[in-house]
Amino acid sequence: MKFLAALFFFLSVVALAVHACSPTTPAVTAPPTNAPTVAPVVTGAPTEAGKSTTSAHASSTTTTVDPNGRK
Repeated sequence: MKFLAALFFFLSVVALAVHACSPTTPAVTAPPTNAPTVAPVVTGAPTEAGKSTTSAHASSTTTTVDPNGRK
């Protein structure tokens, strides 16, 4: 019986220690609402309308097409 009492006491102490060491606030918090906004980073030179552009990561070219199919 003394063994069970000692075991119960030991487990209670461990549980209290774990509870005392646990953080009260979440580890990841949301940024404050007044955080400054970061402007998007635009890479590459601007192109003129109708000219072909080549992506830095692709070998294909894209052209602007009139949605009505006119040339």
